[in-house]
Amino acid sequence: MGLQGLRVVEIVRLNVGDLRIVDERPHLRVTGKGGAEDLLPILPSLAERIRGYWTARERDLSPEAPMFASTRNSRDGKRGERLTRRAVQGLCATHFRRAGVTGHAHLLRHTAATLALKHGADLRQVQAMLRHTDPKITAQYAHALDRADRNPALLIPVEV
Repeated sequence: MGLQGLRVVEIVRLNVGDLRIVDERPHLRVTGKGGAEDLLPILPSLAERIRGYWTARERDLSPEAPMFASTRNSRDGKRGERLTRRAVQGLCATHFRRAGVTGHAHLLRHTAATLALKHGADLRQVQAMLRHTDPKITAQYAHALDRADRNPALLIPVEV
């Protein structure tokens, strides 16, 4: 989520068969808002981490099996069942707390967009990565970066 800007619902909907190789590069077939499908290129190292997750958990690897499944019985489902949105949000909250970060799962989407822009991606690239239909939504990330980088208070010659 933090590298590719995926929504929680997109994570939950992923199946094993959605990890594909296209032109010798790993991709995810993502089903987003309104059922819109997209084929997203992903980092090869991320594809390897996903495969490692499957191996470590001795998962059902049939194409229609959930990409991410519960590893134990819980109020959100039984072992091996598709993770729910609530479960993904809970996992993110747990890891944020451990890292001393305040936020929610959607923060990872914002982080992916902000980092991509900060490291040289242009707005159109980030818009495509986030699957935004309106470029004005994506432009908000660039505006936030501009405000931080061009903070007029930084120009005031005072020691605090």
